[in-house]
Amino acid sequence: MERRQRHYKIVMERHQRQYKIVIKITQRHYKVVMVRTQRHYKIVIEITQQHYKRVMERRQRHYKIVTETTQRHYKIVMERTQRHYKIVMEKNRDITK
Repeated sequence: MERRQRHYKIVMERHQRQYKIVIKITQRHYKVVMVRTQRHYKIVIEITQQHYKRVMERRQRHYKIVTETTQRHYKIVMERTQRHYKIVMEKNRDITK
């Protein structure tokens, strides 16, 4: 059963491009859905000793993401074939779409 559902708004900057990511908490697990030009990315986040592991799958491709906690803010660095993505996650009460 789902105890608490929190939504987070994430803005990813890549060459002046912004991506919206919605994260839902479900039993200590986080589900992230990223929308990019009609493309959906599934990210699975698992909590491991105050550390967060994020695995992003895109057509059988794996992405490594490093998450750092900084004053209630989360910094995510995604590496994809020598490409770096900066993601800023902010907490929001109610978010739609």
